[in-house]
Amino acid sequence: MYEGDKKYALRGHTRIKATATTFMGGDYKLDPAFSTKPIFKKQVLSLWTQYQSETWNKQ
Repeated sequence: MYEGDKKYALRGHTRIKATATTFMGGDYKLDPAFSTKPIFKKQVLSLWTQYQSETWNKQ
């Protein structure tokens, strides 16, 4: 996300279900820029929690 020319990024890997009880991935790293904007950090982590997992449907 951007605020003016300032970039705030979260980079990570999608979490997938490897077995019935085990997950792989789901890790992330926040840019240091978030340390100056805690409200942005809170919002981006909320979105990450919502979208970090991927569901594959077996057909």
